[in-house]
Amino acid sequence: MAREIVEQLVIQGVIEAETPLHVGGAFSSSESDLPLARNGKGIWYIPGTSLSGVFRAWCERHFGKIITDQMWGDHSKKGEETKGRASLVTVADAVVCLPKNSHIEIRDGVGIDRVTGTAADRFKFDRAVLPRGSHFGLNLRFDLPSEKGLPLCNPIHRPLCSAVFGHLAQSLQKGEFCLGAAKTRGLGQVRLVSVCIRRFTEINRRQGMLALLRNNAESLSIKDLLSEGQLHQPQPGKRFEFQLFWQPRGPVMVKAGYDGIAVDSLPLVSAYGAGQVAFVLPGSSIKGTLRSHAERIMRTVFISSEDELNEPHPFPKQLEVLLAQEVFGMAAKSENTQGQEKTPKPGLGALSVADCFAEEKFTRAKWDAIETVAKGKETDEPLMTAIGETGAKHLTPAYHVSIDRWTGGASDSALFSVLEPHGISWEPIKLRLNLERIEENKRLPALGLVLLVLNDVLQGRIPFGFAVNRGMGEIEVERIELSGTGLDRNLASFTNFSWSKTCPLPADVCEHINLGWRQWIADEKERTRAQQPQKAGAQ
Repeated sequence: MAREIVEQLVIQGVIEAETPLHVGGAFSSSESDLPLARNGKGIWYIPGTSLSGVFRAWCERHFGKIITDQMWGDHSKKGEETKGRASLVTVADAVVCLPKNSHIEIRDGVGIDRVTGTAADRFKFDRAVLPRGSHFGLNLRFDLPSEKGLPLCNPIHRPLCSAVFGHLAQSLQKGEFCLGAAKTRGLGQVRLVSVCIRRFTEINRRQGMLALLRNNAESLSIKDLLSEGQLHQPQPGKRFEFQLFWQPRGPVMVKAGYDGIAVDSLPLVSAYGAGQVAFVLPGSSIKGTLRSHAERIMRTVFISSEDELNEPHPFPKQLEVLLAQEVFGMAAKSENTQGQEKTPKPGLGALSVADCFAEEKFTRAKWDAIETVAKGKETDEPLMTAIGETGAKHLTPAYHVSIDRWTGGASDSALFSVLEPHGISWEPIKLRLNLERIEENKRLPALGLVLLVLNDVLQGRIPFGFAVNRGMGEIEVERIELSGTGLDRNLASFTNFSWSKTCPLPADVCEHINLGWRQWIADEKERTRAQQPQKAGAQ
């Protein structure tokens, strides 16, 4: 017997990508190592599974597993028999529409060997991404069964459903959702820009079914849903958000993955609205720089001998640094030791870093003209003319050459040029630290590690982007805006705080974090000492 449905809630709308977005496909491509998903017609799309998975995870985080299993389905096993229920929520696939005069972008990715400082072997790849401003439809339907179609312990009822979907839609409107891959490295942030909510009632009766077939429904707003479900509030998330307001001291850029014609090295640009592009520091580049510095801090604290410091490790092993792997993430895997349960390693990082765009924008056509302009025979006049037509007054071609150590002249085939952006204003660098992804005893140390890294950024010790060893990438941070939700009373000062060189962090908060930092370090060192005799005995 089919379950009896008494009500149907339909949420439709348009979701826009606020950052580039990658939802991977199953088939290989000659264009990139990691292609985008395409449907049966060869059109880029967002699978309903990707959307429903993100929505389900949000529901479990804010309303608990019991409610989530009842609404989104439960496939748990009891012994050899699978006991569960199908989902009451249906989420449709969504076809992607690109912004006007935009196209698919290719982002390069590379792992940096911690010893050599160069690209790690077999860790160079590229990824196809949908540009910022791409949009797709949201089509979500929730079927509310009758009471006799639910188990006795089922908590599902209309006010609760209104609360869940009202808060979900509100979070989408605020841009708090990330989809797809690399969502802690600048990709995947989306926002609901328009919404239509309808409710069909008594569809188990003749009049209700006719109203459903005629699409004659009660129209609701997000505010209406929140009002109906005001007794059911979501559990607040525990997170910190940081905004770094900064300006470059010199040229700051990330090199594009392709060469120009008149210029060898071009700054990376990305779509910013219909037909426009802007210089960008990808979240992956910023996060990689912060991670390397955090690892140096942790190795300084924990490495006790020169032999341990110089011991060679393959690249994946180099990333296994205490606390840094929880904050910044690493490939998830499990280790199965004899007689013990599998222990999961860290996966998705707790720290997310958004792409940072320059405030100056160009039309796509004018930037394409810079990329493809031909070289002048003796002067840079064609290139300078193309730059002038964009209105970019701060782009300067710089020429570099390697000197032959024997002749003292230019080395053969070692002359190259870089199009350097000078004096350009940038948006704030935005970071988010999700404390829920960190074990409770590591939360204060993790926050302490992030603050140590940001303090070095504030002091101007960490450059960003391309050619940082050759005079580029230096920045000056004016202030760091801190905000947080779900914080305990000892960290309440961080709810709304501005941190700068002239305005240090509150002394009482620093002392609280320091206590947690020192205690965790002492516990880890004691645990390491306790394990050393066991390892020696095993050998």
